[in-house]
This record gives sequence, C-alpha cells and structure tokens, in this order.
Amino acid sequence: MPQDNGVVKAFQFHIDGFEEMKDIYRGILKSFGVVDPDTQMTNAYTMIPEEKRNGVMFNDLVAGLFKDDEDRKAKALEVFEQIKDDITISPYIKAYIAEMASGYIPYDTVITAARMVGGEKGKDGKSLQMGCGEGKTGVLSMAAYAILQQNNKKQVFITSSTENLAAEALDKIEFY
Repeated sequence: MPQDNGVVKAFQFHIDGFEEMKDIYRGILKSFGVVDPDTQMTNAYTMIPEEKRNGVMFNDLVAGLFKDDEDRKAKALEVFEQIKDDITISPYIKAYIAEMASGYIPYDTVITAARMVGGEKGKDGKSLQMGCGEGKTGVLSMAAYAILQQNNKKQVFITSSTENLAAEALDKIEFY
C-alpha cells in the first residue's frame, strides 16, 4: 500500500496499473500460444473509455480462450508443465497458469495483490487487508510461489485462522 508521511493509503486499481497488468496478461496469452496477444487485448478493451481503463479488465479475455472448464484445466496443466522451469517467465504468470490448472481463474485483483504481497524483482512485499471471499488463499499461494521462485534461499511461512484455509493454501503451493 502506498504510504505518505506514515499515513497508509488504500491501494486503488487505476490507470497506473493498466500497462503493468497488460504486460502480465500478454505473457499469459503468449504462454497459451496466442499469436498476437496485443491485438486480442486491444480488441477486448477498445469499447472502454481510456480514462476508465485499469488493470482489472483482462480476466475475461483469458477465460474466453476456452470452451469449458475441463478444456481450460487440461490446457493450463500442459502449459504449466512446459514453462515451470523457464526462468525468463514471471513467477506470477506461472502461478496464474497453475491456478487455472487447479480449476480457479484468479481475478486481476488477485494477481495484483499477490505481486504486492510477494514483491517483485527485489522489492519488499506489502501488507494487505482483504475481506471474505476476496481471494486471500489465491493471493498467498501465488505470492509464496513467486517468492520461492525469485530466491530459493528464502522461506515462506503461512499462518491461518482455520485449519481448512491453511490446508487449502498448502495444497496449492505443493501443486506448484
């Protein structure tokens, strides 16, 4: 969360996040074999006025690549197996595709939150407050995976208020 003179400000998904998320989704689409991801993304958001564009609009584009859940899960697992050891691919792209293989398509806000918590390219992570059903397990498992991918000497400790949530997060991390 951005800080100013010790006062914590709420993170806003605004136009500054648009290009950053566009790059992430470009990588996801390329991983799935989309030949011209820029054109596909442009077609998806041309109807949205420029001042309303943000990093929270690409999720449907990825979901739309597949006719059904089983097709998506199988393809995502295949793609994940191909890219999981490729160090040139962002760990967040890998985590997103792994989430899809497990049957969950993370919302754009989950990816952004995971990148904030997990840090990226040497940046320290940030604390977030999330409500029920906003994707905390997805955020934590994606961030933990990314941290471990960026520096295998680090450790990640996940605590939870319930055994079920802790087990769910552990299952996802073990899958990665």
